Amino acid sequence: MTLYRVQAPSAVLPCIKKDLPVKRVLISGVGKIDFNPDSRQYVYFSRTDKHHVYYVFNKVFKIVAEEINRFDKASAILPGHDKMSVNDFYNAVNKSVLRDIREFLKDYVPSSSVELVSLSYLSSFYNFFVDCATSNKQKQTDHIPELSDTHFYGGAFGVNDAWLDLLKHCTTETSSSIIYLQDFFDYILQTQQNFSSARKTIRAYLMYNPSFMEILENIRWRTQVNPDFYDKNNKNQIRSALTTIFDEGQYNPDKHLSRRDFLRVKQDIISEMEQIR
Repeated sequence: MTLYRVQAPSAVLPCIKKDLPVKRVLISGVGKIDFNPDSRQYVYFSRTDKHHVYYVFNKVFKIVAEEINRFDKASAILPGHDKMSVNDFYNAVNKSVLRDIREFLKDYVPSSSVELVSLSYLSSFYNFFVDCATSNKQKQTDHIPELSDTHFYGGAFGVNDAWLDLLKHCTTETSSSIIYLQDFFDYILQTQQNFSSARKTIRAYLMYNPSFMEILENIRWRTQVNPDFYDKNNKNQIRSALTTIFDEGQYNPDKHLSRRDFLRVKQDIISEMEQIR
């Protein structure tokens, strides 16, 4: 199983920090995972690659709109596109607009980028998470795992507190990459052979053009084994996280899970971990 996230490539990005998710997943040079700033903050992941691509494009377009709006010379560089809203991207996506934006990014915002992160993790964690989670619209207390944005490509997971500890110790490896904003527009213009000049929404392009998935395949990823997963103490870390989740009621109260249920989950997770190790 794989979770995906898009975030700022560094801790401080004053130009685009308004629209870019905070860098909450930190991966060291040896593959260790930390969640920033602390485990009480929810960290959101796309649960499918399709949702990830859809979210990345939406987020990139919001960032670009913000860059254009804040740039003093945008009206001269992009005639008719000053004070551009995100809806201009969604509702009037055509070659002319995309080319103008690509040149604007290349000449005036060349360093703007996002970090893409993925975590490969145990399917037993996935099953347990889905069983314990609740809709973010229905959640009544903190520290319960969230399901959000489910009407688009499987939606996203919201993870915090002891669940982040459990996820860390159920993650087998990580992958990360930096991609520059102009690369998205290069990619769209290169792959759309029959790009219609008629107005279409970006949602329609993403929905009906499977080639958009290739953007994940055509970038260079740095993949690292998670050392915590192979640590001899990992079983105890998993047990500790599960105990905290049970004792503090960090699961959907409508499920009425028992200690026996948690013992079964612990056995499933550790069994799968041992098979992979």
